[in-house]
Amino acid sequence: MTSSASSPSSDPNEPSGGVRAALLTGVLLLPIDYLMPTAEAFREAGAKPSIVAFSIAALISWYRRRRAERMLIDDGQRELWLLLLCAGGFAFCINLLMGWSDFGRTKSPTVQFITQGALLSLFSAVTVELSHLFRVEGTRKFVIRLFPFVAIFHLALFFLEASGLITDGAGTFLGFFRSEGDVIERPSGLMSEPSYFGVFAGMFGFALIFDRSQHWAVRFVLPLLMSAAALWINAKTIVAVVGIQLLGVLWKNRRDIPVVAQSAVLGSFIAAAAFYITSMAAFDLEENLSSVMRIGSTMLGLNLAAEGYGWIGVGTGQFHFLYREAFAPDFLMFSKEALDQMDPSALGRASAYNIFVRLLVEGGLSSLLVFLIIVWRALVSATNYGGDHGRFAFLLILASLGFLLTQDTYFYPPLCLGLSLAFSLSSSERVSSEKRCELIPTP
Repeated sequence: MTSSASSPSSDPNEPSGGVRAALLTGVLLLPIDYLMPTAEAFREAGAKPSIVAFSIAALISWYRRRRAERMLIDDGQRELWLLLLCAGGFAFCINLLMGWSDFGRTKSPTVQFITQGALLSLFSAVTVELSHLFRVEGTRKFVIRLFPFVAIFHLALFFLEASGLITDGAGTFLGFFRSEGDVIERPSGLMSEPSYFGVFAGMFGFALIFDRSQHWAVRFVLPLLMSAAALWINAKTIVAVVGIQLLGVLWKNRRDIPVVAQSAVLGSFIAAAAFYITSMAAFDLEENLSSVMRIGSTMLGLNLAAEGYGWIGVGTGQFHFLYREAFAPDFLMFSKEALDQMDPSALGRASAYNIFVRLLVEGGLSSLLVFLIIVWRALVSATNYGGDHGRFAFLLILASLGFLLTQDTYFYPPLCLGLSLAFSLSSSERVSSEKRCELIPTP
């Protein structure tokens, strides 16, 4: 009798050494928001270097599957991503007919549509391919078990910078992780600014707390140190990241936690967050120009949507060309950065500072709804699966969404990883069943 099972080395479901190396690199680089070499080579697709690593892992995985003639299990995910891409493309065609985008600017509307559309396409393709890769439980374990080591690594570099043992500035080691070699006053490790360190602390810390497979020191001491460091450098973004995760945990366990306890926890967090943010005058638009830019740009996007552009959208990558004074709240005009973005010679892409607002403006209501459906299906998949893997994917998605309330990149690596893990859980049991059937000896 012979077995129809292939050897582990030839099984396309098992990750190769190249895939493992790319995944390891991707998780190690996950908190880093800017790396000069990859940013110069791939622009926005390389500013966050883990995009490159995850793309390589997905490419190797796809090539191995193609050679083995193994197709993806159809879970409807690809169709949703295609709808999202088509919504932005259709809106751009309407834009061309109506002449909404200003073709007199230094940046080209067509080039922006192509590059930003390619970035969104890459995000969808990598997410789909990694979800296939993570259907193997061992691959999921490999990635998730990296997080404590990555957290310790980045926290150690933060303290080295805080103690003055490594320095910031152009030509230094940390200079490669600073946009245009900027020097910042507060330590932030390998992140380009303190807000990104806050994202790292909230995202990694919360996930570790709920990982019951970890040692108690990893689950509690490490997140405490990360959070303390983030609060020390006034990294306000940690509030949004932790807040969204906390809401998700309370909702997920709403049947097990009494309403009084939920209210007490949520109320305490809101009070502490309000005191922390107010003490730094984060919403004082006369004192905090950073808040002026972020809040004002988001309101500009909402004004665009309210003017009717939100129904169909203006096209992928086109928010930059409607970033105009006519749609801006009055206080935004006090920001020099905003005025620079409104200048026709602006080289940088104007940001809505909110992924949901950007999707609404660029792809229309249909684009936003499709994105929400994708996220909802992933969260449901993670919730239904349960266990450490389900909780990890659930929290990683929520943490990513908390950050994307303040940014609008079309390829955010933590969200890509979280969605991939969640979607892999919906059919991982089916894959395991198929593999067990392959191992049954046949005459």
